[in-house]
Amino acid sequence: MGSPLDPWGRPYLLFSPLGLVRGDEGTVTQEYYGDAFDRYTIVTLGFDGVMSEDDQFHAFGAGITDFVISSARAVDELKAEGDALPAGGVIRIRGYNLGISPEDGQVVLGDRVLTDVSSWTPVAVEVAIPADVRGPAPLFLRRGALETNRIEVQIAGPNSARGWTCYP
Repeated sequence: MGSPLDPWGRPYLLFSPLGLVRGDEGTVTQEYYGDAFDRYTIVTLGFDGVMSEDDQFHAFGAGITDFVISSARAVDELKAEGDALPAGGVIRIRGYNLGISPEDGQVVLGDRVLTDVSSWTPVAVEVAIPADVRGPAPLFLRRGALETNRIEVQIAGPNSARGWTCYP
């Protein structure tokens, strides 16, 4: 029968600025809209029950004021298998209160400072991962004595079969 927040009677999804809050797992994930909202937001998936233009959003509360990161994803053609980030590729790190330029902080992967920054905004940083890096490592940002939360990431070699074009 539904409710004023969801006239279709679908389950509600609760998003924090860091992602989908999974009460069943006690985690925050990047499913559905991921970290697209800057405040807590209740989402209903609309009449069709899938992520589409008929979804409804109800934001509430204050935005995040902490220095925090929420996700890291590959942004160029270079991809790695599964959820791994590609060595030699560019990644986008999303978060909040990151500063406005590379002079405002550092991107750290394990014990290595990543210096090839192509873009830096208060909510996202794009940086290249050196081609010789492999394996699991914590990823975080540092600003003076402050550090963001750490995200454990897997760095893998690029999947060489992607992006190929064969001409007869």
